[in-house]
Amino acid sequence: MKTTSKKISNREKEIIRLIASELTTKEIADRLFISEETVKSHRKNIMIKIHAKNTAGLIYKSIAQNILNINSLLEASNLSARNALPQVSVLRNLRITNTLNMILRDKCATI
Repeated sequence: MKTTSKKISNREKEIIRLIASELTTKEIADRLFISEETVKSHRKNIMIKIHAKNTAGLIYKSIAQNILNINSLLEASNLSARNALPQVSVLRNLRITNTLNMILRDKCATI
């Protein structure tokens, strides 16, 4: 059986992880030493490959298609939250936890 999705490159996986970590296009470009236009191009290509309509869909489908690992997303969130104010950390972790719970519920419902 042929798949309709094209393979996601390692660079595209890296872009997905950085998007999931709430970095802006400029921050991603600076971190990876590429232009903002290149980041936008990667994002566009990823969205086409995984059939996502927006950034929320990009993250959701990346998790659903096992491109983005939920555990690594939580670990990255906790690491970056250590440097934030406690209130911001709690709110951010709650938002991520709620989103992940919704994703897990959807995945379990399809099994």
